[in-house]
Amino acid sequence: PKAVPFTYKHLDSPVATLGYYGYDEWLERNICYVPFSHLGGLVYLLMTVYFGSTLVLGKRFIPGVFLKELEKYKITAVWLPPSILEASLNTKEINEVSLKTLKAIVYFGAPAHPRLFKEIERRFPHIYGVTGYGLTESAAPNVLFPRDMPKEKRYKKGIVGKPAPWVKVKIVDDKGDKLPCNKIGEILLKGWFVMP
Repeated sequence: PKAVPFTYKHLDSPVATLGYYGYDEWLERNICYVPFSHLGGLVYLLMTVYFGSTLVLGKRFIPGVFLKELEKYKITAVWLPPSILEASLNTKEINEVSLKTLKAIVYFGAPAHPRLFKEIERRFPHIYGVTGYGLTESAAPNVLFPRDMPKEKRYKKGIVGKPAPWVKVKIVDDKGDKLPCNKIGEILLKGWFVMP
C-alpha cells in the first residue's frame, strides 16, 4: 500500500484519456472486481459519473462466475489485470459463453503477454483487446492505443500505445539523459496529472 495524494483535477485525467481515445463509446455497462481503494476501481467510479455508464459491482472474483456475469449483465467493457483473464481462460465456462455484448477488454496493472491477446481474439474475434500504461501516481491511464490502431501493433510485445496530448514522456538512462528509440531505460512522465 502507498499513499498517493490527488486533487480533484487529477481525477479528470483517467476519463479525459479514455474520452480522447474514444473509449467512452464502449462504456455503456461495466463490471468491477477491483477494490475502490485501487486506482483501477476508482476509474470505474469515475467512468460511471463522467460518462453515465452502468456499473455492476462484482462481489468476489471467481473465474467461472465472472464469465457468467459478463453475459448475465450484458457487459460492454472491462478493465482488468491480465491475471483475471488468464484465470478465466482456464475454466470450463469459457466454452459456455459468447460474450457477444463485450466490445473491449483493457488490460492494466501488469504486462499482458501477446499470447493472451491472441487467445481472446481467437475465441472472441469481436472483442477489442488493448493495453496501456500509467501509474497510480500519474492518475492512469496516460498512454493508450487509439481505437483505430491495427491489431498487429496492439499485440506487439513492448508497445503500450500513444500518450495523450497533455502527457510528456521521456525515456532516460541512469544519468537522466534522454535515450534514442529502441533503447531500454527509465520512463519519465510529466504533466498536471502527476501527483504533487
